[in-house]
Amino acid sequence: MYFTDVLKLSFRKFIRQFRRSYKLVVAMSILFCLIFTINLFFTGLRNSYIKFSQSKVGDQVIISATSPNSYTDLKKLEEVAKNEMVQDIEKFGGKILKNIRTVTRNNIPVLPKSSVQNLIEVDPSNAPKDAIPILTTTFFGELLLGQYDNKINKLTAVEYLSKYQDYREKVLGKTFETDNGAKFFVVGLLPGSYHLTNYSFYVLERNVDTTLLNLLLDDIPLQGFEPIAVDNGNQDFWQTGQNVEYEMVYAVFNNQKDARHYLEQGKASFRMVTLDDRSYNANVILGLSPEITFIFNFFQIIIRIISFILVIVATVVILSTNTRLIAQDEEEIALYRSLGATKSQLKIFYGIYFFILIISALIFAYFVASFILILFHLIRGQLINIQAALAFSLKDVPQVFWYGVSSDILVIIIATLLLAPLSTLLNSRKFSSCVV
Repeated sequence: MYFTDVLKLSFRKFIRQFRRSYKLVVAMSILFCLIFTINLFFTGLRNSYIKFSQSKVGDQVIISATSPNSYTDLKKLEEVAKNEMVQDIEKFGGKILKNIRTVTRNNIPVLPKSSVQNLIEVDPSNAPKDAIPILTTTFFGELLLGQYDNKINKLTAVEYLSKYQDYREKVLGKTFETDNGAKFFVVGLLPGSYHLTNYSFYVLERNVDTTLLNLLLDDIPLQGFEPIAVDNGNQDFWQTGQNVEYEMVYAVFNNQKDARHYLEQGKASFRMVTLDDRSYNANVILGLSPEITFIFNFFQIIIRIISFILVIVATVVILSTNTRLIAQDEEEIALYRSLGATKSQLKIFYGIYFFILIISALIFAYFVASFILILFHLIRGQLINIQAALAFSLKDVPQVFWYGVSSDILVIIIATLLLAPLSTLLNSRKFSSCVV
């Protein structure tokens, strides 16, 4: 027999024994359905978070660093400690931002307009000459408004969104003066959350039954920022009130890779991730914090371990099933031998048959996993969309779909397809001429 004849026979066997083949495909696909669902969901969730975090600031990360004693000794920060911070930051690719001024008793840093251009919603040139153009946070914005609603966590998601949109209208483009004499003009909102601390649905809408999912989402924090002033060329005229300056080092990392290495191997202590041997404090004032990518990477490791265990179980199931199929086809194998089929041809025949079974199971599992996620978003889509708007202080409510293909899925598919030739190799003795 030629190879094309073997290929035709393999497909005919799959179709001829469709009822058995269908049951085998379904049985093989159960574990892969779980694997694909977990990986597609988590990858989509991570990609969505990173996309919204970086949508207006790009890949850059701006940090402030301070020595632990700078708050207890405001007038003196040891030059040695400052030099150590600078050297540590530059070691990992950070660029020191020199001559960064801070204003008001809130120690608000002043950044050039070019650094925050995409976050600006109201032209800073519209600000009164003596007002400080700022990008505000929820907390600071509500302080300016003189309000803070402690009952906000009792609202539904839609009511929550309405409250947020009302807040935006009241604060954007408005001028405020504080008790200590500082004057502010709000030109935009920082991409921090509106009364949310993590990605859980619990705060948004308490009657949503997503308890198991919340166990994961509750451990994914949302970033908190401090207000940033925007240089509009009128700094000499700004009404800053009482200025309280802390000695800080400001720096920018131009990519996430350098920022992540700085977090993992540097000497800075961050708020959300506690690591050993840290000598000074660092805080992200703009951009996606390396703490977030660190947390996502940690969850990715856990998911890989779970996926690996499930793949091992699935491998045992597939190999045992294929071995049982060969044993059941003993008479058919003997018939092929009597018709002149060689051992290598039989191995190719069953290898192709197993390949068809496995790839059918993978395709079926992928479509079922995709259907589960589509159904989930049809049921919870509005809640997820509102959550994104509130979590990242977006102007409009986006359409969010937590669905993403990762390289892990491709590795799993390729490794699983190799089980077809492995099955024939493990059972090669059963294709020999002694089988009758």
